[in-house]
Amino acid sequence: MNIATARGSIKVILEGRGPVTLRPSDHVTTGGEGLIYRISDIAVKIYLNPVKMKQRGIPEKVRQLASILKHPYIVTPIGLAVTSSGDPVGHYLPYIEDPPVGHPLSRVFTNDFYQSEGFTEKLASKLVDRMRETVIFAHDRGVILVDPNELNWFALSVRKNPEPRIIDVDSWVIGPMPSTVSVMPSIRDWHAKKIGFESDWFSWAVVTFQIYTGIHPFKGTLDGYDRGDMESE
Repeated sequence: MNIATARGSIKVILEGRGPVTLRPSDHVTTGGEGLIYRISDIAVKIYLNPVKMKQRGIPEKVRQLASILKHPYIVTPIGLAVTSSGDPVGHYLPYIEDPPVGHPLSRVFTNDFYQSEGFTEKLASKLVDRMRETVIFAHDRGVILVDPNELNWFALSVRKNPEPRIIDVDSWVIGPMPSTVSVMPSIRDWHAKKIGFESDWFSWAVVTFQIYTGIHPFKGTLDGYDRGDMESE
């Protein structure tokens, strides 16, 4: 299968759902690892390099994550996308639409968002607490989020009852399986010796600080440090 571009149609079978044809008109975006398509209420991720995907153990990871991470705030893969011969080439999951359904968390950081959506500190605290619940749920199951940056969080129902949604779950670490992504520098704990539960909480603190203040915690000023300096002791 040639998955180099989104110019042609791709036929795959979604486990538990059946065969689908992914057409260029269904293409939403192309990321570093794959093509994203939308079909009705689901998103399908087709890896640009399915061989590498299998070598990294992504199919098994997707199956494990789908079985243990059933939580309303986690956009967990539903199942694999395979070829007619059963060869895994991607996976599929619920689709989160940008407004009116969901807002990327980076948008929530702005004063304009607070004003236009009627967002308040009380609502912000509810959103932050539910993000905390999400991290605890994953950690209780031995799963590390690795890179929970503001582009991997969405905020829904922000005017009355805000709920988070976290995506990119296929990059999470479960058990001995290694991480397949790097941590975004802006949320990375530069003093941590390894990725783990503690580094997840550091990242959570960085993004939730921005929900309340609208600024990155390391963009302030402090004698002896440059603005944005996250690496100095």
